[in-house]
Amino acid sequence: MGQAESQEVKEDVLCETLSEVTVQKGQAGVQKYLQEHIYLWKEQTVSFAVTGRSATGKSTFINKLNDVKPGDPGFAKSGSGNTTTEPTAYQNPQNKKIVFNDLPGVGTLEFPKETYVSRMKLSQYDYFFIFLIKFLVRSKIDDDLRNAEDDGKREEEVIPEIRKKIRDQISQYPYLKNSDAVFLISSKRKT
Repeated sequence: MGQAESQEVKEDVLCETLSEVTVQKGQAGVQKYLQEHIYLWKEQTVSFAVTGRSATGKSTFINKLNDVKPGDPGFAKSGSGNTTTEPTAYQNPQNKKIVFNDLPGVGTLEFPKETYVSRMKLSQYDYFFIFLIKFLVRSKIDDDLRNAEDDGKREEEVIPEIRKKIRDQISQYPYLKNSDAVFLISSKRKT
């Protein structure tokens, strides 16, 4: 049974409990019960699964949400290819009740689509961030710029080259080729 299902069961039990309190202790009893239990939601952990295709910036996304840098506790290792090889939980430093679970990329040799849902136990998570298409959002652009600078190229040359390469790649897919939205995202700068 997943988190969502267990939440629904708890809500049904809560309704039954409130009905019993109403019958036994009346309105004053219900009011007292609610005052004693109103802040229990603050004790609940919210679990997000960050999933999708390999090399789409899932770990980088978690690092940005948690505002952590390499060397900080809770930094999700990022790279190109299959960097995340097992589900890894990262608590948000500002609110320990928020947990982002970095999942391996779906559809790889190690994690085929056919077994991914059961193997990753997706029913245990409350919410999902799903990274589907790696061609329209290109993360880690600052790494490309730094590498290009080492090769003596300027940003004004590199950005158009990257955009052209992306457009060439997505033009191979009929459902993507008319897309005008290509976002280049830095893994260092929030803006």
